[in-house]
Order: sequence, then structure tokens, then C-alpha cells
Amino acid sequence: MTEDRLQDGLTDEQRALALGWYGYGQWEAPYWFVGIEPGGDELDACVRMWNALGCREMLDIAAHHEEHGVDWFGEAVTKTQATWQKLIWLLLFYQNIEPTADAVLKYQKTRLGRANEETALPELSALPAWSTGMQRPRLLFRKERVTLLRERLLTYQPEFAVFYSPDNSRDRRYVDAWNAIAGTTLVRDVPVLVGRTACVMTYHPNGAWSKAYWRRIAMALRETTSKAPGRRGAQSY
Repeated sequence: MTEDRLQDGLTDEQRALALGWYGYGQWEAPYWFVGIEPGGDELDACVRMWNALGCREMLDIAAHHEEHGVDWFGEAVTKTQATWQKLIWLLLFYQNIEPTADAVLKYQKTRLGRANEETALPELSALPAWSTGMQRPRLLFRKERVTLLRERLLTYQPEFAVFYSPDNSRDRRYVDAWNAIAGTTLVRDVPVLVGRTACVMTYHPNGAWSKAYWRRIAMALRETTSKAPGRRGAQSY
């Protein structure tokens, strides 16, 4: 048993998840929303779902939640999930589509984080938590995960990558991670080009409820991506 195992208290399967699962959607997606960790608190359930879906780096979000018995995507669903709602606002504004309640709900149910769609939802940590106040070894495998996320960013060159959380407190160090993934110093709400990708750090969606805020981010991203070599500007895929 290694020193890390003694310190983190995880089983071998949990550690495999922590190292191997990176989020929802597909790396090839043009729009990335990079979060801090998946919601929830049932780590063993995440392990079971990850195993059932083939232990892939990126999973289809609806299939993953179906395995978990949680439905945000079926025909009977009538509300949007709070974090996803703001990210969809940003994306629809970016695509010059008015983010009405119906449009946002439809996007959540049919396109967000799907295996063959236009959004990727990578996570800095694979260990679920309902909130940042929940105790988790958040820095566990941080170096390995940051390295892989940067490799994927440089390989797939999405149109934009949104890193959401400006918290750089001692036990979280999210800003340090975003800077390492982007390979540059990010200033909150100011997009910068990294190769052909516009990268921006924002507030966490649960800390910025204003539609106007997410519209400003979308417009700034549109301006930045228009300057990227080989880009034709915002479009729907």
C-alpha cells in the first residue's frame, strides 16, 4: 500500500476512476466547459457507472446519469440543472441564439455533454461532491489530470474553452490549474487565444446568476475566436 493510498483512503477502483474519468461529451467537441468536479456524493456509484460504460475518459452525460437513476434528459423533464443552465446561456448567446427557457431546456435534454455532439464537459477532479464545502482530496492526481487536459486541449484545439471558478484557495488551487492547462496566465472574464482556442476563466455558474454576465462572456469569446487563424466565427455544429 503506497503512501498516497494511506492518505487518500480510496480503493483501487476509486483511484482508477480518479485517474481515468475526465467528464462528459467528446474531446473533439468545439466547445469546452471545464469544471472543478462532478456533482453528487456517491463515489462508489460513479465507479459502477464508469465501469458499466467502458471506463472511457469521456462519457455520454445522459447514459451516465441513466445508470445513476437521475434523469435530466427525458421527455418529462421540465427544468434545467442550475450549473448547466448558465453554460447553455453562454453557448446560445455565442451562437447568436436567444436562450429562452424552452431553448435552454431543449439543449440540455438533447445536446449538452452528449457523446457525438458539440460540447465537452471535462472536470478537473473526477471525485464527486455536492459543493466545494464537501471534503474531498481535490489535489489528488492534480498534476496528472492537468497534464492530460493540456495535452487534449492542444491536440483537439476546441473553438473555446471556458474554465469556471476563480477560486485559488489553498485546498483548491483552481486558478493555478487553469493556467497550467491553458499554458498562460488567465485573467477572469478576459479571453485569450491559445493557438486557435479562446480560453477564458469565469465565475462558477452557481456564483453568477445574471444572464447579462454570461452574454458578456459570450460576446468577448466571439470577438476573440474571430481572430483565431482558420476560424470562421461562431456557428452551430
